[in-house]
Amino acid sequence: MREAPWVEKHRPRRLKDVLGNPSVVKRMNGWLLNWKGERHKALLIHGPAGCGKTTAAYALAEEHDREVVELNASDFRRKVDINDIMGNAATQQSLYRRERILLLDEVDGIHGTADRGGLPSLLKIIRTTAYPVILTANDIYQPKLRALRLLCEVVPFRKPAVVAVKKALRRVVDTEGRDVEDELLSDIASRSGGDIRAAINDLQTALAGGIPLADLEALGNRDQTRSLTEAVRIVLKTRNIQHALEATDNLTEDPDTVFTWIAHNVALEYDEPEDLARAMDRLSRADVFRGRIFRSQNWRYLVYMRDLMTAGVALAKRDKYRKFVKYGYPQRIIRMGRSKELRATRDEIAEKVARRCHTSRRVVIDEYLPVLVRVLPRSPELAEGLGLTESDVAFLAEFLRR
Repeated sequence: MREAPWVEKHRPRRLKDVLGNPSVVKRMNGWLLNWKGERHKALLIHGPAGCGKTTAAYALAEEHDREVVELNASDFRRKVDINDIMGNAATQQSLYRRERILLLDEVDGIHGTADRGGLPSLLKIIRTTAYPVILTANDIYQPKLRALRLLCEVVPFRKPAVVAVKKALRRVVDTEGRDVEDELLSDIASRSGGDIRAAINDLQTALAGGIPLADLEALGNRDQTRSLTEAVRIVLKTRNIQHALEATDNLTEDPDTVFTWIAHNVALEYDEPEDLARAMDRLSRADVFRGRIFRSQNWRYLVYMRDLMTAGVALAKRDKYRKFVKYGYPQRIIRMGRSKELRATRDEIAEKVARRCHTSRRVVIDEYLPVLVRVLPRSPELAEGLGLTESDVAFLAEFLRR
């Protein structure tokens, strides 16, 4: 039987067990106790991912025996979704006649555009709610959230110190009855970047034999301001599902940009044709969901797109590649040089591929060529199937060396 995630198993159930931020936790408790007399009917907790914001909200609810109705704004962005779930919960009585807390997680994932209307709908719920509302966010200083900030009691959560993270890890292993060296706990805590959730996940994975301490070092430190390049590096280097999934958690770039970066760089990393084929298959499946999101604006598909383009791509390789790769966005492939002659040849090749793949020339240039320039010289059968001549393949190979 699969073991339950330790993050959930050892989640603090009382406010006194929440790690760090004691003054903020006390402030949260006071706000709830005096909620009916408070000027702000919603509490907005902000801080880096994994620092305990959601955990504190659940501990607060459990301490006061309140039912939690949760909605993740990254998954439900449209007005109809927020109204159906949060709107009803804000006005209707609980089935068990318990008091409630309405929890909206990752509120900075809400879009305030007119076609979705999620943010205006949320503001209306806060103004009319019969229950306390708690919101969490990583970055509350986006211009679109100004109206929300004015309507909420804003409290900052700080990431805990390394010594506090280590203390939490020690508490977990003691509860589990595991004999763990102090060095391992110190190493995981120091690499966590203050992300308690990530540290506990790393600890459970390491003790399960899934990833030794040496591999934790290969992945580098967890950084809440991780760059897109670092996120791509983790996805393409690791074979650990959790690390791959979490690699893109704290990026400011939209999922479409992340998808494009991974797709452009996977051929640089994966040398084995079978590994690359599996990775491109997962990316193609992710692209199906990307298309559905674009057409229907149904953001519930985002979780499938994300899982396929991160964990799916990471597990496509049989073994990790130890080589150094400089990741980036290959603009030179798209521009294909400065001369009209080079661009004309590029377009001619792209047109051939587009006809065989039943797509547009633009898609071939943007998404196919960065992979084909590396695959075709090793796969004459593929070149023949795409209708490309030896001179076409030689042109792409020559450009790759520029």
